[in-house]
Amino acid sequence: MLDRYELSQEIKIVGKAIGFQEVGISLALPSFHFPFYERWLEKGYHGKMMYLKKHEPIKKDPRHLFPQAKSIISCALKYKTYSEWGDEYHVVMKKKLKELFNKIQEFAPEVKGYVCCDTAPLLEKSFAQCAGLGWIGKNTLLIHPHYGSHVFLGEILINIELERDPLLVNQCGSCQKCVEACPTKAFMAPYELDARRCISYEAPGCEVCQEVCPWNKEKNFS
Repeated sequence: MLDRYELSQEIKIVGKAIGFQEVGISLALPSFHFPFYERWLEKGYHGKMMYLKKHEPIKKDPRHLFPQAKSIISCALKYKTYSEWGDEYHVVMKKKLKELFNKIQEFAPEVKGYVCCDTAPLLEKSFAQCAGLGWIGKNTLLIHPHYGSHVFLGEILINIELERDPLLVNQCGSCQKCVEACPTKAFMAPYELDARRCISYEAPGCEVCQEVCPWNKEKNFS
């Protein structure tokens, strides 16, 4: 039987073999970003996205989503990989997450879990940062040191405690290119986006805050 460290390492190896660029682990505890999220909602920055307010109590603690949760496995899939398959990314991500979960159960049959992808009421960027996959940048997106913000995220909540990864510290420094370049001035301050002002709020298509980010250079996508 694998111990906690061995199982954690095996999960990362298998996750990358399945196709994820990064796999990290954090504890299933309340997110340290939740107070900021509460203030963001209080300011009305979520606009007409009332489901965000509705899910607020659940997002406070991942154990509201899966009461047995002790660890969260965060997985990153880069945009380029997803676009090469041509499928809707939720389909690709969920398929890979379920494949990883099934493999985990082969190593440890006692494991129970819950697969999340984008629409689940979970502060996934926060847990991805806690799992060492990047940091939340001034454009409010998770920034990976190699792939920039061009990654999709997915999670598996499981009922055993794994070896957690170190938190990755913010590396935006003094750069504010994303804030300054926003065509609608949607950033009220660094790390604070008023979604109502964002072009993508009403219609998709604007990625200016990603395009100007130094961490999103083309050489980082390979």
